[in-house]
Amino acid sequence: MFRLIKVNSEINYLLMFIIMLSLWTYKFLYMPSGIEEISYSSYIFFDFFEKTTTLKYISSILAFIIYWGFGFFLVQKNTKLIIVESSYQIVGIFFVMFSGIWINSQKFIPEILAVIFLYFSVFKIFSSFKKENCPHLLFDIGFLYGISLIINLQFIYFLPFLIISIFIIKKTIIKEIIALIIGILTPILLYFSIIFLFFNYSEILSELVKSISNIFVNINFVNKFQTKYLLLFCPFFLLFLIMLVFNFTIKNKSIFSKKSQNILILFMVASIIFFCLPNTANESIITTFPPLSIVTAKIFVNINNKFKIILFYSILGVIIFLQILQIKILFNY
Repeated sequence: MFRLIKVNSEINYLLMFIIMLSLWTYKFLYMPSGIEEISYSSYIFFDFFEKTTTLKYISSILAFIIYWGFGFFLVQKNTKLIIVESSYQIVGIFFVMFSGIWINSQKFIPEILAVIFLYFSVFKIFSSFKKENCPHLLFDIGFLYGISLIINLQFIYFLPFLIISIFIIKKTIIKEIIALIIGILTPILLYFSIIFLFFNYSEILSELVKSISNIFVNINFVNKFQTKYLLLFCPFFLLFLIMLVFNFTIKNKSIFSKKSQNILILFMVASIIFFCLPNTANESIITTFPPLSIVTAKIFVNINNKFKIILFYSILGVIIFLQILQIKILFNY
């Protein structure tokens, strides 16, 4: 397996599927009930998929397809933009590996789609490198980010980091910032227009008010930082910190590589802080997966073969260890 991931091969997409299936086995076999006590900060998705066992399976299957599809997307975008040179499918492989970190996120939840649209916008930022006076691109960035806000309002937290990233990647003028703002507002206004025209908007508005209040009121501080959660997430934090430190030892070969690395580090730090906020769900750990996957792939391709083996199997070992801890501590098996 290790020899395979170091070369460019379509078989690696099958390998991604097999790795995911292995790390999602517990979820598919036992389908445990959710242990997350924090309500989802979304006014689109309700607990529809939690009503029956069949719907729970459908939820996990949908999530599995979305995770694998986004891993494929990361590979394609990296190939096009060359964020990590000679990485082939390893970016996607690391992403699907990280999907095994938190068992309770292996289901169809708002955070999954919100993360996807957030990083669609980030990759649009990468595409704007050296493109001057391009308000249409900034509109697209804002539009994609606006969709992520509709799905999970708490993602408003990432707006300053999105703007900073735009200034990092290119020279930006006022007209582009205006286009960005219009882009963000467009899907939101479209969404509420549809709600008011065709649906019972009172329930949606009540959920919206609840979501807004949850952003500013840390009502779940005690639940979020229980000892069992701190114990479970310590290995992940250690892995995260090691990847972050090692990334600074990698020399960038181009200006774009350096700028994209800075943006990825920015979003790594932003996403881990977001995850640690008392009023975000534990499932929000998935916001760290895309930048962590790319950064890990960058480290992987820039170290010698001996350390490649150590890195790959150490990460896999940490993920398996975390799953065992979750099964023993949270699900009592």
